[in-house]
Amino acid sequence: MFEQCMYENGNERNKIVLLQASLMMGFWHSEIDEHAQPWYWTGSAISHCQILGLHRDPGTSAYNPHITDRQRSLWRRLWWCCFFRDRWLGLTLGRPLRINLNDSDVPMPLTGDMLFDIDGLSEVGLANHLPSEMPRLSEYWVMLIEMSRQLGDVLVMNYQAARPKGTLDDVAMLERRLLQCRLPDLYEGGLTRISKFYSNHVHLHYQAMLITFYRPWGMEFPEGDAGAKEDWQHRMRLKADHAAAQTNEILDRLVQDELLGLAGPMTPPLLVPAMQTHLLQCKFGDSLAKRIRLNKLEVCMLVMEELQKTYTVASVYRGIFTKAIQQIFPDYPGHVMHTSCSPTSITIPRNEGPTRNSLNNPESLIAGDQLGDSDFGDLGGDDLMAALMDNASVFDFWQACNQL
Repeated sequence: MFEQCMYENGNERNKIVLLQASLMMGFWHSEIDEHAQPWYWTGSAISHCQILGLHRDPGTSAYNPHITDRQRSLWRRLWWCCFFRDRWLGLTLGRPLRINLNDSDVPMPLTGDMLFDIDGLSEVGLANHLPSEMPRLSEYWVMLIEMSRQLGDVLVMNYQAARPKGTLDDVAMLERRLLQCRLPDLYEGGLTRISKFYSNHVHLHYQAMLITFYRPWGMEFPEGDAGAKEDWQHRMRLKADHAAAQTNEILDRLVQDELLGLAGPMTPPLLVPAMQTHLLQCKFGDSLAKRIRLNKLEVCMLVMEELQKTYTVASVYRGIFTKAIQQIFPDYPGHVMHTSCSPTSITIPRNEGPTRNSLNNPESLIAGDQLGDSDFGDLGGDDLMAALMDNASVFDFWQACNQL
C-alpha cells in the first residue's frame, strides 16, 4: 500500500504527509499486525495533528502572513477529518474519545476548504479525476462534521464511564440540538448517482446517531420529576424505533437506485444500531408483530449480504445477528440468505484456528478457517449476545464485540 510505504520507509520528513498517510491508513485493515487497525492509525493521525498544533487556530492571537490561506484550509480540513473519524470510531468500536474540543479553537470547516486545492485544476483534470458535483459533496461533508460534534455530546452524556447523570432538561436540550442538524434534501431532483448516495449516507449517520441517543433513555431515567417516567421512557423507545424504521427507508432507496456499490467501509457499522433496535422489538408483541419486526431486520441482513461482497465485516455482523435471531426464534434457519459466506460462521485469519486476538476487531477478519455457532461461547459469545440483547445500549454491543 502506497500510504504505508510513505509512512514506514523513514525517508518522509514532512509531518503533514505523515499525518495524511496515517489518516488514510485508518481505512486499511491488516492481516498480520494486530495494532495496524483503524483505531491505531487514526490515533496516530490525531497525535500528528496535536504535535503540529493543528488543533489551534493559527490566527487566534495575530495573523501570521507566512501561513497561506491554502495551508490554513488544508490544516483545518485535516483536523476536522481526524475529529470525524474519532467520533464515529468511538461509537463503532465502543472506545473513548481521543479529542476534547475544549482543547481546540479551530473554526468549523467551510465548503471552500474542500474546494481550495482544486481551484487551479483544468476542466479536463477535474472531469477526469473528480466528481462534477464537488461543491455539493463538500457541503455534505460539512454537515457530517457538524453532526459529529453532536455525536460527541451524545457519547459523553449517555456512555462516558464516569459521567454525571443528566437531568431531564439536559436530555431535552441535547435532543433539540440533534433535531436541528442540517441534512440534505432527500427529495431533491436532478442529483447524480454519487450525490444521491452521499445524501442518503449523511442520513444513515443521522439515524444511527439518533438511535444511539434515544436507546438508553428507553430504560433509564434522568434526574428530575419521575412522575411521568413510564410515559417518557415509552416516547424515547418510540423515537428510537422510528429512527430504525427511517434507516430501513434509506436502505430501500439505496437498493432501488442501485447505489449500494458506492458504499464505503463506514456503511456496514451504520446499520448495526437499527438492526439491534429491530432485534429487540422482535421480543415483544404477538406473532404477527414479531414477524413484521423480523422482516425489518431481514431487510438490513439482505443489505449486509450485498455489502459483504466488498467488506468482510458485513458477514461478521450477519453471523452475529443470525445467532441472536435464533435465540428469539429457535427455528430460524441460518441459511436463509444464499451467499458464499455462511451467515452463521465467522472467518478467522491465516488458518490458525479461533483465538481471542483474531476477533479483537471484527473488521480485521479475513478469509480462512471458519468459526461456527458452537464456538461463540468459548470466545465470550455469551457476553456478546447479552450485550446485543441489552434493551438499553448499542454501545455495550460494540464494546463486547471488540473484546472477543
